[in-house]
Amino acid sequence: SARTERKYNTPCSKNFENVHYTFDFSQYVNLPHSSQQVGALYFLTPRKVQIFGVCDENFPMQTNYLIDEQQTIGENGSRTHGPNAVLSMLHHYLHGNTYGEKACHFHADNSVGQNKNKTTLHYLLWRCAKGLHKTINLHFMISDVNTVSQLVKIVDNSAKCNSLIS
Repeated sequence: SARTERKYNTPCSKNFENVHYTFDFSQYVNLPHSSQQVGALYFLTPRKVQIFGVCDENFPMQTNYLIDEQQTIGENGSRTHGPNAVLSMLHHYLHGNTYGEKACHFHADNSVGQNKNKTTLHYLLWRCAKGLHKTINLHFMISDVNTVSQLVKIVDNSAKCNSLIS
């Protein structure tokens, strides 16, 4: 259980410093859903379910949160991607799934349009102030990639050992 895990993995109790977490929303899923279904056959408007995932890159294990459209702030499943929802799920995940690491890295998309970058920084600062971590590094994806040639250039320059096939 989560309480047992916290008993053995108290915050900042282990000298782990290269723990990596990635979090982001996936595409929403319509229910009912069938891979063979041509269109919405029986329902006028299918039910939307959002998928939010937090991946522990050390063990490649991902925890997914399913958010029904009835559990969102906005109508018809909208306004799910805001800072309240994202940081609530991230906090829930970290509350029961950390290793007691002193430092960690978070990888997230650069979601300027959703206005959650500043709130995410405040949340991570709060974790450090509370002693849950000593150091947190937040890495954002590069947002100014508009063409395949720009992406090829970024991937090609990202490491000397790259072998790019495009």
